[in-house]
Amino acid sequence: MNKENLKNYVLMIAALVIGALGYKILFEQKPVNPTYRQGGGKNGKMVSPYHDKQVKNTILKNRSDMITCYNAYIETDPKITDGPLKVDFEIDDDGDVINAEKIIGPFVDETFLTCVIDSVHKWKFPEPNIATPVYVEHTFTFKKRVTAK
Repeated sequence: MNKENLKNYVLMIAALVIGALGYKILFEQKPVNPTYRQGGGKNGKMVSPYHDKQVKNTILKNRSDMITCYNAYIETDPKITDGPLKVDFEIDDDGDVINAEKIIGPFVDETFLTCVIDSVHKWKFPEPNIATPVYVEHTFTFKKRVTAK
C-alpha cells in the first residue's frame, strides 16, 4: 500500500467515525436538562417553554381530578377548607410522572393528600425531549365555594 492510498484510507475511516459520532449526537442523544421550575418569572424562577406550555396545559386539562379530590375532602366537613398545596414531581423522558409528593400546605387529611398525589401520578405529559427527568413544582389552590340558597 502506498502513502497516498494509506492517507485516503485513514481519511475515510476518520470521516466514518466523525459521521457516526455526529449522528449519535444529533439523533440519539437528548439535551441535558436545564434547571427550571414551574411558576413563571415570579420569585426569580426561570420557566422553560416546556414548563410554560406543555406542563401548564396538562395540569389545566387534569384539574377535574383535583376538584374530585377536593369535593370528597369537603364532604368530610374538615376544619381546614382553603389554602395552597404545593406539590413537586418529576416527568421522565416518556412523559410519565415519577416521585410526586406534597411539599407544603395546610392540609393534613391523608385521604385527600393521597388522592391528589395519586391523581398527579396518573397524568401523562408530552415527552420533554431531554435525557433527564424534568422537575416541576406546582401550587394548587383550594377554596370552598359558598353556594347560594
